[in-house]
Amino acid sequence: MEKIAHRKYREILNRSFKKSFYQFLLKLIIEEKDKEKILKMFTVARYEEFRKDNDRSIWTELDRRSYQLRKISDEIAGIKILDIEKIFKDEQFKDKSNLFKNIYSQSFLKKEKFYEIYGDDMSPRYCSYCGISEDQIEKLFNKDEIKTKRWATRGRNMEVDRVQPNDEYNSELVLCCYWCNNAKTDEFSGDEFKNIIAPSIRMVWNQRLEKKDLSQIQVPAHSKNK
Repeated sequence: MEKIAHRKYREILNRSFKKSFYQFLLKLIIEEKDKEKILKMFTVARYEEFRKDNDRSIWTELDRRSYQLRKISDEIAGIKILDIEKIFKDEQFKDKSNLFKNIYSQSFLKKEKFYEIYGDDMSPRYCSYCGISEDQIEKLFNKDEIKTKRWATRGRNMEVDRVQPNDEYNSELVLCCYWCNNAKTDEFSGDEFKNIIAPSIRMVWNQRLEKKDLSQIQVPAHSKNK
């Protein structure tokens, strides 16, 4: 049952932990500034405190800004982006990440809940945005109507999306196809994407399905995974 679901769960756990880990490290960099002081504060106990803080929005926002700013002269809270990146890449910090991951895993979305959302491999899965099913995607591929070069690693199976892109994976989750997930990125809210962008993606899918005499996506998008 959970072969694909288990793999997807590991993927989002790793991705979500990495985000949390770097936000914690960014917090220490901004608060302590000096590398030796940061190392002293870089403890499991401090990370646990960070995880227990229900309002981490400021660090989410600063983390986002740190990715957006890339000039050597750019700064976050008075610290050069270049200096922040040096800390991020420092092996003294990266080597301890597994200790923090164990802490993170304890409060992360439980496997059972994730399997409930993702479903077993024998049940149909639909994109909550454009409405296409895995079966329709597979049929399009067999008719040479799937163009992505990433088919070997992404596209065949539904992915998991955070409806609000900057929330953690313990928040509202839905299934979505690779194409919608790729287009939504961390830019658009669930409503923005579903109401404005997804209909155009659905239109393209239906044109390709019709061309190959295949059943089209029903409108509105399938609600099973909402």
